[in-house]
Amino acid sequence: MNIKDKILVHHRAINTIQSFETFLEKTNKYSNLKQAAEGDLCWTTIDGEPLIYIHHPDLLGKSLEDHQVKKLYKHNKLLTLEKIFQINSQCNFVLELKNGTGNQTKALKKIIEIINKYAAKNILIDAFNLQQLNDLKTLDKTIKTSLHTKFLFNSYVLETTYQSPFINIHNCSNIPNIDYITLSFASSHINLLNLDIDNALKNFYSCNKKINFGAIKTVKMLDKASKSNVNYLYMRSNKVLNYLDLN
Repeated sequence: MNIKDKILVHHRAINTIQSFETFLEKTNKYSNLKQAAEGDLCWTTIDGEPLIYIHHPDLLGKSLEDHQVKKLYKHNKLLTLEKIFQINSQCNFVLELKNGTGNQTKALKKIIEIINKYAAKNILIDAFNLQQLNDLKTLDKTIKTSLHTKFLFNSYVLETTYQSPFINIHNCSNIPNIDYITLSFASSHINLLNLDIDNALKNFYSCNKKINFGAIKTVKMLDKASKSNVNYLYMRSNKVLNYLDLN
């Protein structure tokens, strides 16, 4: 297995303080490996300013109600992006844009402002929503972006969102603001048909995009993916996480 040149992503590692501290322990223990902390960004507006907090919405994409956010924030029980960066802003991060209330453009500006404030350089912004990533690149051309998808075939990628139209198909050559495609590997045809990864992705590579794999659920998947040109590998089960402790 060749994982030393890959970035191993710890799923939802910043969604609680405890999980982030566990991630930092892993990075110290395995300093020879590249590792990244992943988590979900939502937003609201408090006192006229965007507030960026960490939360994973439900299956229908619904996040916390504004009154819930404000109550948690008032009692200092809301985990914000700033709180995470105050602990450590210099490791690798994958920040997944979810949703929120208020002006989305202002929220995206706030995310960039926080990243710059803490000089957090090793950031990948991931999203299922292409428009969010386009808007982000308009605000900051230097930020790395990834479109998360359940389906990638040849050079065509599926976009699914909670907004109409709910499904779009894009040619990867025609989405210039996207640097990476993050494919859910476990349910992909590449994994299910046991295809050679780089051969299956040869048309995709011609689009000058980079590929990441989400949903690495077994050590066998990790082994196969590590032998390809994949960049970020999302470790989605304790079996995969425990592999680091056993090897």
